[in-house]
Amino acid sequence: MSPEADMIGDAFVRARNRNEAMVAAQAAITFIVTNSNSINNPLRLGHGSARLEALKNAIDYGIQKSPDYGTERNVDRRVDFSPEFLQQIFQDGILTDPAFASTTANQEDPSADFLLRNTLLHIKARWATEVANLSPNRHFNEHLLLSGSRCRLIRGHIEKRPDDDDNLYSQPVKAELWLEQIEPEQNQIVADPWTIRR
Repeated sequence: MSPEADMIGDAFVRARNRNEAMVAAQAAITFIVTNSNSINNPLRLGHGSARLEALKNAIDYGIQKSPDYGTERNVDRRVDFSPEFLQQIFQDGILTDPAFASTTANQEDPSADFLLRNTLLHIKARWATEVANLSPNRHFNEHLLLSGSRCRLIRGHIEKRPDDDDNLYSQPVKAELWLEQIEPEQNQIVADPWTIRR
């Protein structure tokens, strides 16, 4: 991670009161909105560290304390899932993302084709916050879901892509899933940092 990310995480861990914690949390959310891969990639790969955990906790804390946390919203997200992973979602009925999911409140066109994103997720979410005002692309109407969010599969379909030599798609299938975010478990709620140090 970057020195800036480390400083933000350290500031959150050392916060002595709600105001200091929220200042660090807002800085952490601003950081992930513009540097998501630097945080999400190691989280999805399971490359944990104390510094990454501190930053993750700061982001989750900021989401959990935001005014719109718990408010129902419909958001979309485009991802790239292998046929095997899609089948696993259908089998388990659950999709879990260990990282932070960036979503849009804009309704995505399911007929649109993307070479590197074969799956469209429609998510009924509550445990998230709107971050459009922090994004360099405000028109995206971005909402950030808690790390480790679990979503229940409501329905979905997978279709085989036609063989097309002109378009080298990342996956041989295309999918559309409707999901509902599951309420986080108690151990996913980030405590005030000054209580953790006691």
